[in-house]
Amino acid sequence: MAMHLGASVGGGSVPAQSIAVMASLVNPAATSDEESAEQPKPAVNKSNRAKYVCPCEKQVWGKPGLLLICGSCRKDFEAQR
Repeated sequence: MAMHLGASVGGGSVPAQSIAVMASLVNPAATSDEESAEQPKPAVNKSNRAKYVCPCEKQVWGKPGLLLICGSCRKDFEAQR
């Protein structure tokens, strides 16, 4: 048999104010639909550098939009994404 305490010793009903506080502290578990909607977005590349590669596979880094020519093969470098 369950034992009930009197209000004078901490028993009795829960005060109305604490019900609202307890409700705000409890969050329901996320469902699979909510989890898929909140997947992190891929990071945006905020770099101010671009990688360039020539046909002879030399690689350089520089500002986006550069027009570069390889000193070895005399071909244009192409920006890699």
